[in-house]
Amino acid sequence: MENFFTQAALFQGGEIRLIPRLPGEISSQVIRLNDTGVAIISSLDENFNERPALYKNGQVTLLDFGPDIPFASVSGMNNKGRISGTTFIDGLGARGFRFDPNTKIAMLLYPLPTEPDSWGVGINNRDNVLGYSFIGGATERISVWDAKGKFHTYFVEGTPEFPTVSNALGFNDNNEILITFVSRPEIERNNSYLIPKPGIRLNLADLVTGAPTDLGLFPFGINNQGNIGGNAGPNFFNIFDFFLLERIGLGPK
Repeated sequence: MENFFTQAALFQGGEIRLIPRLPGEISSQVIRLNDTGVAIISSLDENFNERPALYKNGQVTLLDFGPDIPFASVSGMNNKGRISGTTFIDGLGARGFRFDPNTKIAMLLYPLPTEPDSWGVGINNRDNVLGYSFIGGATERISVWDAKGKFHTYFVEGTPEFPTVSNALGFNDNNEILITFVSRPEIERNNSYLIPKPGIRLNLADLVTGAPTDLGLFPFGINNQGNIGGNAGPNFFNIFDFFLLERIGLGPK
């Protein structure tokens, strides 16, 4: 790091591989990496414009999402190299998307007609995209768009029955979903949840034997065996430790 600028790098064993800078780049960092070694880079040019780029087979190229994606906030990449994210379209609103850099095909992921906006917050190896169909600060329909773009509701929050308003989701290839970073209501702010199947929501703390009652569990990932990793602390702004929850039973299916 020089003058607080960084250069994207990959670490393998004891080796560090610096990712070459793009022309005009002053800073870069890896924001996504898949199991095949393909990385998405956030590159900053001399005018402080942030540009997404793809690192593959030793080469770095700027990502062009095409005319349907005027702005891309990238949220995930699977082992096929397909990318999820969210864009904003004037006159339409926020829309999730899936993009294939190999074919240059982008698919907008629409909310249900009952909500104005959608976010795409992750993609798994089945090309399913996880996200929200939502009304800001109110109804949040936690959803999965399948490989064909068909919409599937897994849970609805931000309702009188379930007043939760959350800000982060994660899932695995089995579409087991994590909910975390709850902002409302206050009584739920340290809660995180697991959706093992559509319509079922479980408080993560209730699944852990001997978990301290004053310690919040804030997961950042779930693997295909159902094991969950994350951060722990009194709230999600104060993290004191890390945790790994190992699934020891079949649990609800």
